[in-house]
Amino acid sequence: MSATIAINDVEIAHLKLSYAHTRIRQPRQILELSESLLRCGQLLPIVVVAEDAGFVLIDGYQRVEAARRAGIDSLQAQIWPSRAPDAVCQLLASDGARQFDVLEQAALLRELKLTHRLSQNEIALRMGRHPSWVSRRLLLIEQLPAAALEAVRAGWLSSWSASRVLVPLARANPQHAQALVAAVKNNALSSRQLLGFWQHYQKANRAVRQKMAAEPSLFFKSLAARQA
Repeated sequence: MSATIAINDVEIAHLKLSYAHTRIRQPRQILELSESLLRCGQLLPIVVVAEDAGFVLIDGYQRVEAARRAGIDSLQAQIWPSRAPDAVCQLLASDGARQFDVLEQAALLRELKLTHRLSQNEIALRMGRHPSWVSRRLLLIEQLPAAALEAVRAGWLSSWSASRVLVPLARANPQHAQALVAAVKNNALSSRQLLGFWQHYQKANRAVRQKMAAEPSLFFKSLAARQA
């Protein structure tokens, strides 16, 4: 396939950002990329597939945002001669060069399942993975509260905290998970603090759990005072 891949300049305005919702935004990296584009030019092409009168962006979402920030109107793009779902499967299968966050993987897999109507077995076959790998990733994102997923995408909740704290908490009590997400949004809480919340929550009785969920910020203040 590599012999048939064309590299052309593509105007950003003609790109369809169909998978933007599957990416985790990283403002610091975008700023660094923007400065690098202005200083050194584009080092790596983005990846697109042709569709109708435009191009679907498969990989390079941060580069596109960085280019917009830098006032750049076009980028060099690899134009893969395949359909969008095939290109997404190929991108995920070659995850050695492009390290996706586990929730980015899960979001792309869900897109393949829901939007492109591929079965889990078909996705696994196209990627050279076992179906159980696909199933575990899908289960992770399906059990994560929508507010928590948006927090991860916005960059103020780590995927580690989402998968290790919010997912099991949502299994135990979805309303309590929502309350903790709101606390994360209003306070700069570390992964260690969130893990501490979950560990205390597991040991607590029902009444204490209700209080923790009703006022997560009060719990963190109390915990910090005890540690001090």
